[in-house]
Amino acid sequence: MQTKDLLLLKKLMEEGQIQSVIDRCYSLEQVPEAHEYVETGHKIGSVVVTLKK
Repeated sequence: MQTKDLLLLKKLMEEGQIQSVIDRCYSLEQVPEAHEYVETGHKIGSVVVTLKK
């Protein structure tokens, strides 16, 4: 993906023309559970794994 593509996505999101759908969030320690959930085929949106410093 190029910078121009990311800028276009940013613009579309800011204008409300597209939006992300987050189904669930998991911590890095919960990656096995996140993977298991995705494999069930029941997710509606994206599954996010959060990282902490």
